[in-house]
Amino acid sequence: MNKILIFCLDNILFGVNIDQVKGLGKLGKTKNFTESPKWIGGFVKYRDSVFPLVKFWELLNLETPEKKVLLLPAAFDYCAFLISGVMGIYELETDRKSSRVYSLPYLSGFGTFEKKIVLEIELGNLLTENQKRTIKKLNKENERK
Repeated sequence: MNKILIFCLDNILFGVNIDQVKGLGKLGKTKNFTESPKWIGGFVKYRDSVFPLVKFWELLNLETPEKKVLLLPAAFDYCAFLISGVMGIYELETDRKSSRVYSLPYLSGFGTFEKKIVLEIELGNLLTENQKRTIKKLNKENERK
């Protein structure tokens, strides 16, 4: 059993092992970019740090949610993710072997919660190398301002 943060986007349940989560927070005032990809939601200041915002739903081509929550990854600090529909942290048994059938590097397993399938996500693998370079470039540009 693993402790998993479960959230819902576009009627799909996602889970992230809490070991990958540094924190959750309210989305504050954002600073937008004039030239950025659709999956970037601007910059946000959170606890004396500034993060580019990655719209989780845009990466997976899902509907834009009304309410947004800030998810800060534990393993890296070059961005924060915008998610929605946080249901809570639950003990969940996940099947990691079945996820290997799909060629999605960010899919680390499947579980069930309230008779629905939960897609367990590996945050470190969610972004492509090109997307990571884009974020790091935006970080450098923001530091210069």
